[in-house]
Amino acid sequence: MIPSANVLSRHPFPCSRVLGRFPARVQCGADFDASTVKSSKRRGRKGKKGGGAKKAKEEEKFQGLDPADRWRSPQDVEYAMEELPHPIVGGVIQGAMDRYFDQNPPMSALMDDLFQKKYSESRVAFDYLEFRTYEIEGMGMDHIAGFWEDFGYTKVEDHDISEFDVTYRWLAPPSGKALPRIVICSIKLEVLSEQSQQMIKKRLGTWPEMAKKHVSGAIAARATPWDAPTLDEFDRLYTESEFSAWVLISGYGISCAALSVNEMSNPVYRFGKPPTPVTLEGILEGVAENPTFLLNPGDEAEVLHTNDAGTIAQFATMANVLEYIFADGQRMVVVGSYLSCVERSILPECKDEKGAGSKRSHLYDGIDPGLMQKMLYSTAMALPMTAEQLNVQKEIHNRAQMDGYNLRGEGDPEEEAIIDRYLEIIMAEKQQQHNAN
Repeated sequence: MIPSANVLSRHPFPCSRVLGRFPARVQCGADFDASTVKSSKRRGRKGKKGGGAKKAKEEEKFQGLDPADRWRSPQDVEYAMEELPHPIVGGVIQGAMDRYFDQNPPMSALMDDLFQKKYSESRVAFDYLEFRTYEIEGMGMDHIAGFWEDFGYTKVEDHDISEFDVTYRWLAPPSGKALPRIVICSIKLEVLSEQSQQMIKKRLGTWPEMAKKHVSGAIAARATPWDAPTLDEFDRLYTESEFSAWVLISGYGISCAALSVNEMSNPVYRFGKPPTPVTLEGILEGVAENPTFLLNPGDEAEVLHTNDAGTIAQFATMANVLEYIFADGQRMVVVGSYLSCVERSILPECKDEKGAGSKRSHLYDGIDPGLMQKMLYSTAMALPMTAEQLNVQKEIHNRAQMDGYNLRGEGDPEEEAIIDRYLEIIMAEKQQQHNAN
């Protein structure tokens, strides 16, 4: 079995738990609703029972939450009852998201930044989750989709992305349930060399036969359900197909979690604090300000992408990198998962309705092929770095922050000069250390 990946990037935020059990419609800190606050305001000054004291008690309760939980809903049981078609679905999604955030701490740190600070009154919701697999008997799109369909998801359509030799299928959640869409991307082994096909089959072993019964466990598991490749096997496969190499070392892990601007755009008015509306541009700005992340330009210069019809807008980060231990004991930094954000336009026939945009039925639906192709560049262009290169990069950013510099990675000449200066200092220190040894 593949050893657990040790993520190199660490952040000072408490990120051990995952985003709020998918509370797409359950408000963050749902105990603190607007009506309660308004009632407290009306009666609090008169000192009536349940007025100011109640408000103070609720504020104290909110302040007492672990900082990592302030954007995570405590209403797990209530949410499971109201939103999930079956508790098993909740467990599978939770397990998959636990693995996603545990192996990608920068994603958790970014969410903490956005939803503890900038959008602390807003709920968190996902537009879709993306999974990847091989299109072979037992573990292709049909078999993975079958699990979700058993619990109310429905197949909508398949699309080919010829540039990556990939086919994807997207599934709609059960009607009336605020759950993420599911996207399954798959590659046929036939597009690979005979040598790579045999190596993949060797590593998969008996899993394709077992997958029919255990796909849900594989999605929720924290380890990939087949043997790790050697570094040489991975390198050969990577030169043929980055997508295939990603599946081989990551298995059924979530490759992308896409935030939904539309479902996060109604902040909760809490304790007299004016809420900050969630916008695609605002989240993009927050991500761009974080030196840990690079943005995915796709196959063009822009990082904010729209489909041809102009009805869906989306951006994505470049994939996180993590250290991987191969079957022969060698270690290398490889490509992990990435984060995306989606905003959907309101259908023309719904623009004049009361509360237009407040329901999914008001919005353009679908997973656009052109946008999906651009999103796949998030892993395809995130070339693996050696652990040494990554550590040097981290050290540069750490020293720059301590000295008051905010490196944005935008190619500014002054910033490049700062990076070069720190790089020269770090390499000189390493040389001195090497000489001393």
